[in-house]
Amino acid sequence: MGIDSVMQAVKSLEDEYGVLEWNEQFSQFVIVGEAAPRRAFMEYLRSKVAQVTSENRANIFSQNYVRWSQRELLNIDFDYQAITTRDYTFRLYYSNVAMLKGQIQYALRTWRDAIAVDQPKGQFIYCYVGPNSNLDAIKNITTDIMRSTLEGWGCDWELGAPVVVQFLHDADGTFGEKIAEYWILQEQMNDSEAAQFTNFILDRQEAVFQEMENLFSELEKSRHLVFATGKEIVASRIKNILTQLLDEIYCQRIPFPFDGFDKVRGNAPQDCRDFTRVMFLGNFDRDYIQGLGSRQKNRAIAVFDESWGVLDNDGSLRSLPRNNRVRDIISAIEKRLSTDKEVMEAINIGELLRTLCAPPYGCNIASVGLLLALFFGRRKKDLNLRKNSQNISIENWLMEAISGNYLN
Repeated sequence: MGIDSVMQAVKSLEDEYGVLEWNEQFSQFVIVGEAAPRRAFMEYLRSKVAQVTSENRANIFSQNYVRWSQRELLNIDFDYQAITTRDYTFRLYYSNVAMLKGQIQYALRTWRDAIAVDQPKGQFIYCYVGPNSNLDAIKNITTDIMRSTLEGWGCDWELGAPVVVQFLHDADGTFGEKIAEYWILQEQMNDSEAAQFTNFILDRQEAVFQEMENLFSELEKSRHLVFATGKEIVASRIKNILTQLLDEIYCQRIPFPFDGFDKVRGNAPQDCRDFTRVMFLGNFDRDYIQGLGSRQKNRAIAVFDESWGVLDNDGSLRSLPRNNRVRDIISAIEKRLSTDKEVMEAINIGELLRTLCAPPYGCNIASVGLLLALFFGRRKKDLNLRKNSQNISIENWLMEAISGNYLN
């Protein structure tokens, strides 16, 4: 018998029948006791998969796929040259039809409350749809849930929210079958079964995972998408679609090229806090910037001079910045205060903060704090701060308002 025939026979005994196993310690093959052939393993596996119902397959997807895929965020590098914080990304969820209403409402609440520099504004839900479901009906129900939830909060449906549902319509059930098989291989083998089929389990796990991921990608390409907005979003590649969605919803967003927020342990938050305090106190000008260290000086120039255009020719703060979008926001705040009434209208700072973080502006807690500081610092002598119906000095208010790096 030739060497090729021997190698083929060994491979068959190892891979197909599972009766040989290579022992690293002794550098030789050993006979495996109580082994089962691959055919018996595959028949056993098929019988186990057949016992997993379509409903259970949908539940397995929603409960396990984020852990299996290790995909929790989708970064689309949105407008990165203008906005360097990590909030213009999408958080990923995995759901099914039975759980979809609750998942949508959770995603919308998460979006509404997301004001931190590292909290994704975008919310993206993958929803498994089995072969027995009516996809068109589910899409219509999804739109109704999104619209009624947003309008119930007083949000403008035409602007909407950057929340997306991508339906993975498993029309022939193949994807669900692979989900069930991978789940069984991962979590449903007892010790006796694992010992009996030990030579085949790992190899089959890897193969099924790849098949499952390939099917996931194919179902993604169908682009069964529903958006939480009345705006029309043109079909394209998924990153282009999500870029368009953010661009439409946050159509009056301001630039914020404040470097360092993309680092987990950077010093950008501390610099942002210092700038916010100095601006509120009315002490921010070109002389202040020139006295800073190189890191802070570069950040101040990049954001406030080159991007926002807040410095006048004499180095003082301009009443209206040169950047059109920043100027429009400052003008809108000023218009609310500058009325013809004998008693000047008051503005609740917390409400104003939430308004500027919502569509169409899309600020985060860092940029909105600096915007408010810019407005107040330039008009400090003409405005009063009030808390609990009493005037409070800006110095005392700042001690309470900024206990960390941002406005509370």
